[in-house]
Amino acid sequence: MNREKLKRKHLMELTVAYGGVLAGAVFVLLFQQNVLSNLSIILRLPCMVIFYWFIALIPGIVMKLSGDKLSSYGFIRNGIVKQVASGIIAALAMSVLFTLLPHMIGMGDYVDNGSRYQYFRQYLFEFVYCIVSVGAVEEFVFRGVIYFKIKEVFGRE
Repeated sequence: MNREKLKRKHLMELTVAYGGVLAGAVFVLLFQQNVLSNLSIILRLPCMVIFYWFIALIPGIVMKLSGDKLSSYGFIRNGIVKQVASGIIAALAMSVLFTLLPHMIGMGDYVDNGSRYQYFRQYLFEFVYCIVSVGAVEEFVFRGVIYFKIKEVFGRE
């Protein structure tokens, strides 16, 4: 395949992947508003974590169909897995220090950003959803698929 056709192929993959991200985000938003809000808190957390991955569904399909592997995106070679793990650890430490502890000593109104945590499970729910689920999906989609496809289209970083 000549260079121009390959460039168009990567541009099409990038367009489909990005459009899939937007479609997945709309699906997740509508699902959260119309279905998840009616579930009990016990079912809501695992469903939110699982359904947030719908944002990565179409980029994942693009990755599979184009023959790319996670190693193609540099997750292992560039140490992204270590960066994500250290980011989660740092987020946990800062979250405990700047959110959980102030709530435990009665100063939650100053640090809750409108969340109004009353129970530890609310804090845990927010942490797992925002840090683990959202962070992992965004790293895969944007630092992985989208970034890689942009680099392929333009030929440089």
